[in-house]
Amino acid sequence: MVKRILICCIIALAQSVSWAEVSLPRVFSDNMVLQRGMPIPVWGRADPGDKVVIRLTKHQCEGVADAEGKWHIILPAMKEGGPHEMKVSGKNTVSIKNILIGEVWVCSGQSNMAMRLCESSNKKTAVPDGGYPEIRLFKVRKKASAVPESDVEGFWKVCDGRAAMRFSAVGFYFGREIYEQIKVPVGLIQAAVGATRIEAWTPREGAAAVPGLEKFLKKIDKADAAAKKPPDPNAKRRRRGHPTGLWNGMVRPLVPFAIRGAIWYQGESNVSGPAKYDLKMKALISGWRSAWGQPPPSHSGAPGGDFPFYFVQLPPYRYNKKEQSDEKSCLLREAQLKSLAIPNTGMAVTTDLVRSDGSPALHPKKKKDVGRRLALWALARDYGFKEAVFSGPLYKSMSVEGGKARIMFDHTGSGLTTRDGKSPDWFEIAGQDRKFVKADAKIDGNSVLVWSEAVPAPAAVRLGWHQEAQSNLINKEGLPASPFRTHKRQVSDTMDP
Repeated sequence: MVKRILICCIIALAQSVSWAEVSLPRVFSDNMVLQRGMPIPVWGRADPGDKVVIRLTKHQCEGVADAEGKWHIILPAMKEGGPHEMKVSGKNTVSIKNILIGEVWVCSGQSNMAMRLCESSNKKTAVPDGGYPEIRLFKVRKKASAVPESDVEGFWKVCDGRAAMRFSAVGFYFGREIYEQIKVPVGLIQAAVGATRIEAWTPREGAAAVPGLEKFLKKIDKADAAAKKPPDPNAKRRRRGHPTGLWNGMVRPLVPFAIRGAIWYQGESNVSGPAKYDLKMKALISGWRSAWGQPPPSHSGAPGGDFPFYFVQLPPYRYNKKEQSDEKSCLLREAQLKSLAIPNTGMAVTTDLVRSDGSPALHPKKKKDVGRRLALWALARDYGFKEAVFSGPLYKSMSVEGGKARIMFDHTGSGLTTRDGKSPDWFEIAGQDRKFVKADAKIDGNSVLVWSEAVPAPAAVRLGWHQEAQSNLINKEGLPASPFRTHKRQVSDTMDP
């Protein structure tokens, strides 16, 4: 009996000591990168009422754990540099070593973002023998949750060859381009899961703020209500997952870790139902920004909380194997194009990233091009490369001159051209009947003339309106034009599936 009491006392004491210790989420660990130029939130657990002190470089800040044992301390903005050591003290002291201060980006989406560097082309020359000591990688382990989690599984790694090969190829190439251009430490946080829809990554607050997503909001509320009920042991197990489960399990626990912005590569799983994808993008982006609620970096002109969000347009692919020209993928690309109306966003076009034999691929291996194109937006918008050409041609307007349509573009760079030196292809033209036919096209300055003898009175033009379209139109900087159509959406395009 005495022995049993003694064991119980030891267990109770161990539990008491564990609870009393200061602890932090895993995103605060050795080798991490903290965002420069903006206040740095740090948070964790301790005994209720305990004083917590943080020391980093010359700064010392303190706070007190609340009644639930949670504490939250904000360090002042700092300049890039390192390595540093952070000490977090309460009843115990936690030391976090080899910290750099630089630029932090979240890399999220589905399989094309999750695709590892070792699966991409040019992988053998991607990482030098010495690695990139000032690039750090944090890979969030896959987890969907019915409730917002407080932590993720993962840890920071210095970017050597082994760590890079297991990391997102798009994320790596994006971060490497940023690092090589601005020579500042870069931290990349990967939170990506293949075959996932945009809804799973969207906070409820984001969906609630966007009119037109009432059905999605009802699904979230229904799932939230079900999650609060005790499980029925007699009911059949039908685990369909929570509609915002990946936000709850993989992104929400990172908030409010200070970040510069996010890159996003997703959409393949929404091709079957592209309706309202632009609204869902707005809900995702506004939801993330609202959750972080962070001020802009001290050297940035961006409005508070509107951190950069750069995304990738879907590549050409036979998304519908039964139909030669499936319009759903075209509608989703159009929704992605429309998402550029959201403030502080940018889009990388990938219509040219196909296999070496010219056939389209769902998972293009040329991830270096994708990462670089995303980085061009960041360099131009966020890092002072004001003169850089960062986008391919985007449709601006159409006028009719006799029997020809003139298409004007934004982002023509130093001029329009074609990838193969031939006339622009994948253009179609229609009259008022909207019956499209293949069109001839000719570059004329910073515009393209489009016509067909079968359409004497042009009323509408479209480019790349096919699931496998690989338009050859680019600017002279080599960035491809986005697919588009000039006419207004039809009612059927915006119906909820």
